Amino acid sequence: MSIEPTPSRGRRRAIRLLAGAGAVAVGIGATALPALAHASFSSSATFGFAPNVLGGTGLAGAAPPYAAGTTNTVYLRVPFEQTEQFNGSDDTNVSVEAIVPEGFTNAQCGPTRKSVKNETTSNTNQPGDLVSGWDCHVHEEDGNTVIHWTGPQVVAPVTAADSAQFFVFTITTPSPDAQTTYNGTLGTEGFIVDQEYASGEKMHWIPNAEFPGTAPVGSTTVVAGGLARTVSGAVFGSYTGLQPSRILDTRDSVGLAGPFGADQTRDLTVTNFGGVPANATSVVLNVTATSGTETSNLRVWPAGQPQPEVSNLNVGAGETIANLVKVRLGTDGKVSIRNQSGNVAVIADVVGYYGPTGSMYNGVQPARVLDTRDDVGLADPFAPAQTRDLSVIGVGGVPVGATAVAMNVTVTGGTDASNLRVWPAGQSQPNVSNLNWVAGQTIPNMVIAKVGTDGKVSIRNQSGNVQVIADVVGYYGSSGDLFAGLQPQRILDTRDDVGLADPFTPAQTRDLIVTDVGGVPADAMVVVLNVTVTGGTDAGNLRLWPAGQTQPEVSNLNWVAGQTIPNLVMVKVGAAGKVSIRNQSGNVQVIADVVGFFSAPVIVPPPPPPPAP
Repeated sequence: MSIEPTPSRGRRRAIRLLAGAGAVAVGIGATALPALAHASFSSSATFGFAPNVLGGTGLAGAAPPYAAGTTNTVYLRVPFEQTEQFNGSDDTNVSVEAIVPEGFTNAQCGPTRKSVKNETTSNTNQPGDLVSGWDCHVHEEDGNTVIHWTGPQVVAPVTAADSAQFFVFTITTPSPDAQTTYNGTLGTEGFIVDQEYASGEKMHWIPNAEFPGTAPVGSTTVVAGGLARTVSGAVFGSYTGLQPSRILDTRDSVGLAGPFGADQTRDLTVTNFGGVPANATSVVLNVTATSGTETSNLRVWPAGQPQPEVSNLNVGAGETIANLVKVRLGTDGKVSIRNQSGNVAVIADVVGYYGPTGSMYNGVQPARVLDTRDDVGLADPFAPAQTRDLSVIGVGGVPVGATAVAMNVTVTGGTDASNLRVWPAGQSQPNVSNLNWVAGQTIPNMVIAKVGTDGKVSIRNQSGNVQVIADVVGYYGSSGDLFAGLQPQRILDTRDDVGLADPFTPAQTRDLIVTDVGGVPADAMVVVLNVTVTGGTDAGNLRLWPAGQTQPEVSNLNWVAGQTIPNLVMVKVGAAGKVSIRNQSGNVQVIADVVGFFSAPVIVPPPPPPPAP
C-alpha cells in the first residue's frame, strides 16, 4: 500500500492515508506534491492521528500501545484553513478516506465530529460536539478496507488561521501489540490533502511541520522538510548476540533440502532455531552461496512481503561467497530466499537477533584493531588450523561493558583456499565460518561477534597462511540506538544514475544522501547498507564514513578488476543526512541497498495517574 491523492470525484477535497502499523515504507518525492502547505497554515499545527481516547494529543504512553486483539477508538485530525477562498461559502463537499492496513480488522465508523480552532491550543482538545450533514461507510477498494466520510465544506472559526475537524473510527489491532498511530507535542502525522472547489480552484498540500524525533513503533507517516514520508512497519529492537549456529545448509538438508534452482524462492523458518526466540523482529545471518552452476545472485527479504529488486550476494559459477545479512522477520518468523540463475547450495548461520530486550548499538568512526601485516592487535599471519584471541574491549572506541562488536574483517594473501571463524572467546568453536576465500584472494565480510572472556573474540583460520585485518565500526551495550529492519530498497546505483550518476573515478570521494530515502527517517543515527561494486577497471577498495568527518584509513570493500562483490556496511549518518564514499583506484560502479537503520529510542513518559475518586 502507498499514500496517494484520492482521484477527483467531483467538487470536493479528499485525503487518503494509511492508518496503523502494517504499511509498507514508501518515499514521496516533490514531484508527487505540486504544491506545499498554504502560506497561512500554521507551522506549529499538530494534526494527524490522536489515539488517546481520554483527551489530549495522544502522548506516547497515555493510551497506546494497544494490546493485540483489542478494539480501540482512533481520532483522525484533518486540518482546514480559514482564508477568503476557503470559508465554506461554496457548495463543495469534503471527502476523507482512511485505508486500513493488513492485519487490522473490524473497521467501524465512529460518531461525527466538530471543528476545533487552532491558536495557542494547537488543537490539543478532543471533540465532544457532533456535526450534522456527514455520512460514513466502510467498503473494500483495491483489496483494502477503506473508511470513507463525505460531508459539507467545513466552516473554520473566523478568528483562526487554521482549524481541524475530527473523524473517528474504531479498529481491532493485530498481533503483536501495535501502537495504531501517533500524534502529540513530539511531532505531526503527515498526509496529503486534495481540495477542489466549485470555483475551479484547487489546492494540494500537507501540514508544513517537521517530526523531530524517532517515529514510535507502528506509526505511519511523518513529515520532514515539507514532504511526507512513510516509516510505518518499522519495528525497533535491541540486539542479542548468539553463539554462531547453522540453521540452513541445503547440502545437508538443514533447514531446506537440495540446492536452489533457477528463479526459485523458498521460505526459511528462523524463529525457534539457533537461539532465535519467537518474539524476534529481525535476524542477523551470515549467508553463503557455493557450488553454483552459473553466475547468479541471492535475495533475502521478510516472508510475506513483495520480492525486492535488490540482491544480497552475487556469486560466480563455482565460487563460494559469504555476506552478512540483516533482515526483518516476516510471516510466521520466516525469511524468503530467491536464487536467480543455475543451481546453487545455500548456507545460513545465525549470529544474533533483534527483539524487545537486549543491547543497543553505538556506531564509531571506523578504526583498525587488527592487521597481522603490521603487527596491529596480533603479529604475523595466521597459520593452518591456528586459533588466536583478539582483544576488542578498550580499543577502537569499544568501551568496557560492550556485549558485542561489529567489525569489517578482511583476509588477504592466503596461500591456500580456506575459511575464517570468529566467535566469543572462552566458548566452544562453532562449526560455521564467516569468510571463505581461494588462494591469493582479498575478501571482506562484516562480522558481529559477541564479546567473550576478558573482552576478547577468538579467530581461527582453517588452511594455509593468511593475513587478517579487522576494522571496528561499532559495538553493542546498555545504551545507544535501536535497530529497525526495512524492506530492502535501492538508494544508489551509479549505472542507472540512482543516488549518484556515473561510475566513481580514481581517488574520487562523493557524498550520498541516506536519510528520507528508502524508508530511513531524518533522525536515523546509523544506516545499514548492502554495498556492491561491479565493473571495476582496476583492483581497488571502497571506504564509507559519516559525511563531514575525517576519512578513515580503513576500507569496506576490496576487489580485483572486473569482480562483482558485496559487503554489508553499518555507517554512522553524517552531516546533512549523508555518508561519504571514496573509491581508491580505477573506475567502478557502486550500488547500495538500504536494509535498515538505527535510531535513538523514544523516551516514553509514564501515563498520568488516574483522577482521584
